[in-house]
Amino acid sequence: MNAGALPLVLFLAGLVLAAAVACGGQPPAADPLTPAATVTPAATATATPKPTPADSLAGDRAALLEMRDALAGSGTLNWNDRLPGESWDGVTITGSPPRVTALALADRRLAGAIPPELGGLAALTTLDLSGNYLAAIPPELGGLAALTTLDLSGNRLAVTPPELGGLTALTTLDLSDNQLKGRIPPELVDLASLTSLDISGTLLFPWEPDPALALVPAFPGLPELENLVGLIEVPEHDLFLIALRDGRVLAVPRDGPWNAPRTVHDQRQRTSARGEGGLLAVALDPDFARNGYVYAHYNTEPAPDAYVSRLARFATTGAGASFAFIAASELLILEVEQIDAFHNGGSILFGPDGMLYLGLGDGGGAGDPGLHGQNPETLLGTVVRIDVRGATAEAPYAIPPDNPFIGGGGGVRPEIWAYGLRNPWRMSFDRETGILWAGDVGQARLEEINIVRAGANYGWNVTEGSLCFSPLDGCDRSGITPPRLEIDRSYGCAIIGGYVYRGRAIPPLRGWYLFSNYCGGRIHAIPAAGDAGEAADPVLLWEGGPDFVVSFAEDAAGELYVVSQQDARIYRVIADPAANR
Repeated sequence: MNAGALPLVLFLAGLVLAAAVACGGQPPAADPLTPAATVTPAATATATPKPTPADSLAGDRAALLEMRDALAGSGTLNWNDRLPGESWDGVTITGSPPRVTALALADRRLAGAIPPELGGLAALTTLDLSGNYLAAIPPELGGLAALTTLDLSGNRLAVTPPELGGLTALTTLDLSDNQLKGRIPPELVDLASLTSLDISGTLLFPWEPDPALALVPAFPGLPELENLVGLIEVPEHDLFLIALRDGRVLAVPRDGPWNAPRTVHDQRQRTSARGEGGLLAVALDPDFARNGYVYAHYNTEPAPDAYVSRLARFATTGAGASFAFIAASELLILEVEQIDAFHNGGSILFGPDGMLYLGLGDGGGAGDPGLHGQNPETLLGTVVRIDVRGATAEAPYAIPPDNPFIGGGGGVRPEIWAYGLRNPWRMSFDRETGILWAGDVGQARLEEINIVRAGANYGWNVTEGSLCFSPLDGCDRSGITPPRLEIDRSYGCAIIGGYVYRGRAIPPLRGWYLFSNYCGGRIHAIPAAGDAGEAADPVLLWEGGPDFVVSFAEDAAGELYVVSQQDARIYRVIADPAANR
């Protein structure tokens, strides 16, 4: 792609969910040198009697012919009558030339194609063809040099019409809710006047990187830190917090220097880091700026032969260089007994609804020997959703009244938001749509990326992704929600869920969900548009390391970071300056 097209490519990605301007509006004033002509919609015409509806297009054709002379002026033509037939044979629009500026053909049941004669409406600025059954548009429409607004939403277009590339004056284009797939074609990239593009409800991708990312050290000079597991920004204190699996939390100034990270919390004595355990995640309260609360998810051994996952809240003190957790303030929110030091999940995060979400694995053992994944009487193998606002020692959390299993009876835990997960190690919310994404580590064949919905069952251990697991053949898939994406385990040993990019530094990446693998040394992405079960081919963004990626992170501006245990480094995701986009 040439360098001149780059600004629009970057701009298009930010427009994938923009609402297209509705067709219609007032027609422009008549040319003062031309006698004024008033043309009313055919449905309300008074100067020309409305033709009697027929079982074909003959009535509409007659109306056009009778209005031919008036169309030589300026006006709006609106065919609002229902069209029983779908053939345009014999319809001819004439004039010297016609001065129709707006044409509405919405919801007309038009199929196959539309009349090429419409290409003769040289003054047309607004064309509404939404809600039809169109699979193509005629080449003649590509010559409508004056067209600024085109609505093709709700049709059956499977290929982006190349004719659109000729609409050089187009500012608003709605292609939503069609059957379009693939990348945005060059014909649209070169539309320099386009300011609003709606491709929601399609599988059009704004770009194809080759690759388009680079990783650079986020904190130059930061010493190597063993057992990195996470990173969070604290904008109120201009800090980043770095979580270590051994039970420590360190802080570095947002703008440096970064060579002397400061310990702001140390709970190594009560943290069990055997197996996959340890301090797994840290999250700020949504109202942190006011209450200063921080939450931690960690494993501990409170007694001999006891091993639990613990969710706790801490108060904090100080600001900036004096910021720290108050260790004595720990408030136990939730404790879940584990059967092994594996598959403990990891994520804690707050949703746009203010609720706390916690990811818990099946507890370990190959194949889920405890059958926790399909047992809603346990919190293992689930995503938990609880309300921790106003938490006290006596009432550490409340059950949100809209949780899907509240009042379900039969021992079903009302804290459960979704279940049937093997090990949801990393989850994130799309800050624009509020959708919850989770990377669920597979057993032996498939890794999963899931869109986590209320009440959904993701199948483990009846299924592993789309494949039967128990039994290996003929399993009952009824009621199971398929993953958004499944990847063969040859890709790597454990999928690491990331984020939907919503930052500003890499505009073409907006709207793409990034993920990695603990053993892969690569970063892939899929478009966030789409839902469970829809086909998605991952796009390779970066390869060549580091291995042992354990987490992604998102700062307040929506920019992304990668946390690696291979070289104990944290990287910032940037646009690859060498990439030709």
